[in-house]
Amino acid sequence: MGALSSRIAAPVQAATEWAVAAATAPPTAQGDFSPDYADVPEVLRILQLDLDLPAELAVDILEAAEYWPSLSKAWTGDQIVAAGPQGHLSAQTLVVTPPLPALPGAPEHFLRRVSVWTDSKDQGFSGQPEHHGTREASSSWFELVLLRPASSRRNVAGADAPDDLSSATSPSGDSTPLSYRPILTIRLHSNIHASRTFTSYTLVLPPAHTTPSPPDLDVAPAGAIPGNSSFLPQAHALLREARAGDTLAVRACAQYPAWVNRVRGAALRVEVAVV
Repeated sequence: MGALSSRIAAPVQAATEWAVAAATAPPTAQGDFSPDYADVPEVLRILQLDLDLPAELAVDILEAAEYWPSLSKAWTGDQIVAAGPQGHLSAQTLVVTPPLPALPGAPEHFLRRVSVWTDSKDQGFSGQPEHHGTREASSSWFELVLLRPASSRRNVAGADAPDDLSSATSPSGDSTPLSYRPILTIRLHSNIHASRTFTSYTLVLPPAHTTPSPPDLDVAPAGAIPGNSSFLPQAHALLREARAGDTLAVRACAQYPAWVNRVRGAALRVEVAVV
């Protein structure tokens, strides 16, 4: 029994440690472990056949350990999104994930967690000194967009992504094909107001079944939109809506005269349940 237990202890422990690691690095570099898609049914088999656990309990163990494979995309460079003197809304797609996989046997709502990392700043000045050094009243921000093949006609009420995203090309060379259309857009965090220094920030969309963590754990985008109580419901709606074939994209945005979003790095990590 001890030998059998040790066969699953290491991967489950590694998965747990990885899942609760502090979000202080880009999602693609966060922790050393992420299971492959084939690892999950193998560990499930060990739990059921070797340890003689009921199927429901075995699945619950994997879920509690957050034993979720992931796919990710990262970019570094220098991208400037500027609203210009007229202040028109300007946006640039930074990273686009590969299509979410079709996983036979996965739950209907299989997207478990999305982590977004950015390294950015705004224009470094503004006429609102009372907000300097905070993320309040900023017109330099990021968005997460759920995209779906255009052949699928279902849409989400309130989806408001601009049409131009469907043909966007990121600075890393990723492109969102014309056959994809925006389904749902949520506003993420803003840049620190009037900062001349690049700041790294990680924001995590938590599993829909969890309760919110304290704000200092980056679960809610402090200062993204002052008083934005709708963020978590929107984030959970995105997690529930995603399905096989969809992609996710991170956009940098700026609006109103002189506002800028200057980005030198972005990463996106998506974790999915296999069973």
